[in-house]
Amino acid sequence: MQLTDEGLRMRQWAAGNKWKNVMNRNELEQKRDQLRERLDSIRQDLEGGLDRDLEDQAQQLENRDTLMEIARVTEQELRDVEVQLDELDDS
Repeated sequence: MQLTDEGLRMRQWAAGNKWKNVMNRNELEQKRDQLRERLDSIRQDLEGGLDRDLEDQAQQLENRDTLMEIARVTEQELRDVEVQLDELDDS
């Protein structure tokens, strides 16, 4: 998995390399909003019922595990962004 520049900066920050202004407030707020939208979309997909067709159901169940992992990672990213925003508020 290749990290984007943004992802790399967030990982460096989360690893304890807490640079000031790694991302500015506007970038963090945009990232937070994107992550919230992604989570909402994933949750809607997960809450949707299964198709009547058995083959489609099998595919949906396989995709469910993937969606759950994407949701977990997205939630962690969102927490990291919110911590960064809180730290900006404190400084």
